[in-house]
Amino acid sequence: MRYLVIAASSFYGSNFVRLLREKGEEVFTTQERLSQIISHPKCDWVVNFASKSLVAESWLNPKDWLKTNVLETCELLERMTKWGTKYLHIGTPEVY
Repeated sequence: MRYLVIAASSFYGSNFVRLLREKGEEVFTTQERLSQIISHPKCDWVVNFASKSLVAESWLNPKDWLKTNVLETCELLERMTKWGTKYLHIGTPEVY
């Protein structure tokens, strides 16, 4: 299978990429924010580790958190309906 892993340099993302590669899977990675992902290689899965957390900071600038964690994720999902790709979202309790 082919995977696109978003935020692959995060702690969880990097370990997930390592696991996939150990299993012989083909993995593409990106460190970019969701809104900057316009195209991707033909993949079977998109695995999204990108999100903003830090609850205290989100109280100071809630629009930025809403944009990243909700609106940009919706944009990615809209694109994926055209790609025919499966999606897995990984987040922390802080994101929710």
